Amino acid sequence: MNIKWSLWTPALAGLILFMAATGCSSEGDSAVSQPTALAAPKETHTATRTPALTTTPPISASRRSQPQATSARLADSHPLTADRTPEATPAPTPTPTPTQELPEAEVVVEAGNVRSGPGLAYPVLGQVSQGDILLILKRDEAGNWLQIAWAEESTPESDSHLERSGQGMRAWLSASLVRLSKDVSSLAMAEAITPPPAPPTATPRVAQVPYCDSVPIRGFGQVWGTQPEIAATLGCPSWPYREEGTDAAVQVFEHGLMLWLAADSSYSSDPVYVLFDTGEFQRFPDMGPADPAAIGDVPAGFHALGEHFSKAYWEGTGVRVRQRLGYATSSSMDSSGAYQQFGNGRMLWMGVVDRIFVLYDYWKWDESGEDSVQVRSWIGLQDTFGD
Repeated sequence: MNIKWSLWTPALAGLILFMAATGCSSEGDSAVSQPTALAAPKETHTATRTPALTTTPPISASRRSQPQATSARLADSHPLTADRTPEATPAPTPTPTPTQELPEAEVVVEAGNVRSGPGLAYPVLGQVSQGDILLILKRDEAGNWLQIAWAEESTPESDSHLERSGQGMRAWLSASLVRLSKDVSSLAMAEAITPPPAPPTATPRVAQVPYCDSVPIRGFGQVWGTQPEIAATLGCPSWPYREEGTDAAVQVFEHGLMLWLAADSSYSSDPVYVLFDTGEFQRFPDMGPADPAAIGDVPAGFHALGEHFSKAYWEGTGVRVRQRLGYATSSSMDSSGAYQQFGNGRMLWMGVVDRIFVLYDYWKWDESGEDSVQVRSWIGLQDTFGD
């Protein structure tokens, strides 16, 4: 019995080793089959499986492309990327400059000259007419001349004295020709005004005294006969062809005078003359005294206005009489007076100041005979008749 078991023992051990090598044991099948199952990828089965429902919404096409956009942004931001295109810097939006409304002025005289500078010595560029509306840019220091936006073309002799602005060429005209929409003192003052051009050097022209059927006498005759330029400019006496006497009045101001004639056969009403120290003058009918409510205060050292002059002075006429004349440096003085009419103006005599005033008032034509400008100016002379 013992011998037989001992003989089977080696045989049994060999059988066990053979079965282990060939995988015949049931436990060995389970252990060996696991590696064989792992060799086939389980992801193939999982990929075809229907996913479970969740509360997360499906990814849209734009969200699916987001990783690529993120990658592009990362690549662009990389300093070593060869094909990097820098982003364009947006141009700053310009801040609009507020536009300031320019004051306007209406021409109140029949016609007036536009010049290249603030004064009678500057060349005439053209003319404005009554009712014209002008844009006012600036003024001169005294406020007697206004700089305007002028659209006409310049003349050759004035080109070097003109400036240009966003509104067009800058030109000048006398403030006495217009009615302003605002007070002149509120305007900006022009700076660095170009001096007037020097008068051309030419052979002096001998004034041709006209031959007249009748000639003036006494003080007017003395001026007319000894001042060839005055005689040539005024021309011959016109109707009523003689000197006429009248009562008159004179008042002196800081920057000019005012004259009044009690009778004048050449005009429909008794005229009031305003003589500005710029060499210009304006004529008004005698309108009587001013409305008391319009009369302002007069500073100490100056005088109240005479009744013949107060309305044109205090109530305004469109030519800024008060602003341009300043305050009266004398009281209104009654005077004997005289006047005489000529083809291109008139002469006035005021006995209280013993002066003769020559007033030019005519149209001057250019050489072509096509264009004309109005001349309206005055000069004062000492009356030497009877000395």
